[in-house]
Amino acid sequence: MNANGLNLCLRYAFPPNSLSLCGPERNKDLQYYSENTSIDQGTEDLLSQFSTLYPYLSFIAYENNFRDPFHPEVVEAYWLGNYYLTNISMTNFSRYLKDTLCLKKSLSFKIFNNLLEKIPKGAIPSHAFHVLNVYIRTGNVNNPHTINTMDSCMIKWGFIRKILHNSLIIETEPLEVKNYKIVLGPPVLRNILCFNNDIPKYKLKEGDFISFHWGQFCEKINRKKLINLRFYTNLSIKLANQKT
Repeated sequence: MNANGLNLCLRYAFPPNSLSLCGPERNKDLQYYSENTSIDQGTEDLLSQFSTLYPYLSFIAYENNFRDPFHPEVVEAYWLGNYYLTNISMTNFSRYLKDTLCLKKSLSFKIFNNLLEKIPKGAIPSHAFHVLNVYIRTGNVNNPHTINTMDSCMIKWGFIRKILHNSLIIETEPLEVKNYKIVLGPPVLRNILCFNNDIPKYKLKEGDFISFHWGQFCEKINRKKLINLRFYTNLSIKLANQKT
């Protein structure tokens, strides 16, 4: 059991779970683990019940010879993107989308084949790719995404402009549709929620970059994580804009 990896995964998995969008109906337990940085076997058991998250982590771990799907590098690869996404077999990724996620059954023939055609063009098993290129939500709500739900579901980055009591005013680039293509729009200010102890625990200050998910603070990110998150987000947007 890797406490660092589980803690990191909790920070990103809890926000949609708190809205009953994915994962087990145990959001009070997940909130306790996430807010208090408390890890035990129950943490891993709960995260393993996320029907989309856990298969992706397991696949990335397998492709990179990690025994633990909650290794911090694996967790970071899925949520933010990193070097380990470059080690993925295209054949295995195709098989994973078809047989493990069963997307051939849940997507139309045209959309599924278009998805497979993106693999040799740079598609990778990341959260950003899944949100922007799989056109239905695959957690607890199997409805098509809109640009607003995509924007909320994406792991986004922001620049702290102001720190409030239990929230942050950040500057971020929202997803928009322009000329029938998905783009990152001009910067806007948003209010991002935090747990009670997040601001002192992460030593947050104005000027820091953070990541957030469904309007909730995940972690303070360094330059390397910011570059990776930007790169894999832009790659996923580029692939999403390819014609079917």
